[in-house]
Amino acid sequence: MPGKKIDCLLIHVPKETTDHGIQMTFMAMGVFAMADVLQKNGYSSRIIHLGVEKIADSEFSIEKYLMNNDVRSVGISLHWHYQSGNCMSLVDKIKSIQPKIKVILGGFTASFFADEIMRDFRNVDFVIRGDAEIPLLRLIKAITGNRSDLSQIPNLSWRRKDLVIHNNQTYVATEADINRLIFSNFELMEHFDIYSRVPLILRRYSKELLLKHSTFFLCVGRGCPVVCSFCGGSCLSQRIINGRDGVIYRSYESVLKTIEDSVRAGIDRLYVSFDPDPNREYYLGLFRLIREREIKISMVFECWSLPTLVFIDEFKTTFGSGKYSGIVLSPDTASERLRQLNKGFFYTNDDLIKVVQYLKSNCIQTAVYFSYPLPFESTDDRDRTDSLMKSIKRELQNYGMVSIQDFDLDPASSMYLFPAKYGIVKKVTSFSDYCNTQRKRKFLPQDLNDTGFKNTYQKWLNLAAAEEKVSQGQVCFTLNSYEDASQKALQAVKLAPQETGAYLLLGSCYERTNSYDDAMNVYREALDIAPDEGIFYLRLASIYSALGEYGTALVEANRAIELGYDDSGVRLLVGYCYEKTGDFAKAIENFTKAEEMNSDAYYANFSLSNCYREIGQIERANKEMDKGYLKFKKQRKARIPESIG
Repeated sequence: MPGKKIDCLLIHVPKETTDHGIQMTFMAMGVFAMADVLQKNGYSSRIIHLGVEKIADSEFSIEKYLMNNDVRSVGISLHWHYQSGNCMSLVDKIKSIQPKIKVILGGFTASFFADEIMRDFRNVDFVIRGDAEIPLLRLIKAITGNRSDLSQIPNLSWRRKDLVIHNNQTYVATEADINRLIFSNFELMEHFDIYSRVPLILRRYSKELLLKHSTFFLCVGRGCPVVCSFCGGSCLSQRIINGRDGVIYRSYESVLKTIEDSVRAGIDRLYVSFDPDPNREYYLGLFRLIREREIKISMVFECWSLPTLVFIDEFKTTFGSGKYSGIVLSPDTASERLRQLNKGFFYTNDDLIKVVQYLKSNCIQTAVYFSYPLPFESTDDRDRTDSLMKSIKRELQNYGMVSIQDFDLDPASSMYLFPAKYGIVKKVTSFSDYCNTQRKRKFLPQDLNDTGFKNTYQKWLNLAAAEEKVSQGQVCFTLNSYEDASQKALQAVKLAPQETGAYLLLGSCYERTNSYDDAMNVYREALDIAPDEGIFYLRLASIYSALGEYGTALVEANRAIELGYDDSGVRLLVGYCYEKTGDFAKAIENFTKAEEMNSDAYYANFSLSNCYREIGQIERANKEMDKGYLKFKKQRKARIPESIG
């Protein structure tokens, strides 16, 4: 007998590939709100994430799920174009199992290609274009009531026999509308606890690869005021897909409710990717209220424009103590000319460097992303980008990461709509093209063919391939497969000798297998390539400390500090080495610094207690021991901070 009666099952489909793992693991934020609207209006709804289900149960299949539950209709979130092929495969599978189930698509990609989908993909019964909360509710009401006339449901694309009908797109959510929505009814999702710890890219479905911390993507508003050439969510794209002009924000109270619900659900970190106002007055007010309510949580904030120093100060005051907090910047290029031509918010490289330095001085983890190929890009532009990436990496040291990504072609982006204007040639012109998972490159600069592109961008293509190998190796390392991890690291070094992450992975493998000489040789080789990378001096210091060579360890650790690679962990190592050499004054100085850098570091207090006891200050020793014990009790489990990238 069927288990649950489900009027509408909402499904997220990740992109599965053979060579790049499992991508698009995070759901569109509106899925929770749609499920809640249905449930509140008397229609049973559930959310499943196919990837999460496979992590929870290696034997999971959609066939079993549909056979074991009474599902009336299925809503598939086709938001990102990367999902297209996998989503349509799921559609066909559902119809082959249960032909009577109604299949509904929604999301940016489905909305943009609604006409083609309804015309050429007969297993899709409906597409809801743009904002979907009210249209979906009215459609489910019609389906459960066996109504055949759907002409009054806004935003709906449907068929009357063989005729495709596109109802008027009259529902565009207002601020009042989104303030009524609940984005945090987590109980409607199967295995939400697993979903919250899934990384952005998975190498395979395994609980062992889940993150130690949990993340929730926070909906703050909708819309965008500017056009970036490459973005399918710009103001022009929003107008085409959603009928939206301008920007709307959720009220403080509605956002705070979502945040408080997230904290109650055990979420460690919020992720915000909505930043339409360079002054960020809304967020300054929101951060103040979060502090007033004494909400303790981490946040990663994606900046669409350069953050002001005031914003950075407020961010640090509100979230700086969070273990997983950070800020994301996307300059995309070192060419200010290209930035003006392609991005909606402009800033200079000088301003960018000042912000990066300020973030580092405030110990805020920072991820900086560059992209290629940008329209109108020249050889000089590429050389400048290489130089700027190295400069920022040198500035950030252990407080961030720098990466360059291969651009794709978003449907409804300006580049897609006006290729000639941006000097590109599209290789995808339809939804069917996006479904073709074998198609690698979706556009080319006008003056390059495939071979010319490969030759022009070989360095960055190799770097991307090397980062892929390192990522695969990190999975092997996590699973204690050090030989496999080492092989991936060596392959990465061969592809891109400048990819220092490969050396770090390889050296770490040698350390885990107690091959300290090999590890040190790898780290010294890395320093020949990147002499400003403080992490390698720190790894050498750690090995020398493990071998009992504390004086040499101090030399290497202090080199890391001189380069700006300095945090609580570094100071603990330095303090330990001084303690072992009997220099208790310097040990106390560094353990104290470690506690200042990380107030939760109970191990700094225990170390201070040992040092004070050694020099006869018993009262101070007992005080530090008590402080450390209280911190230890407060932290139910110790967690290692992870990169926000």
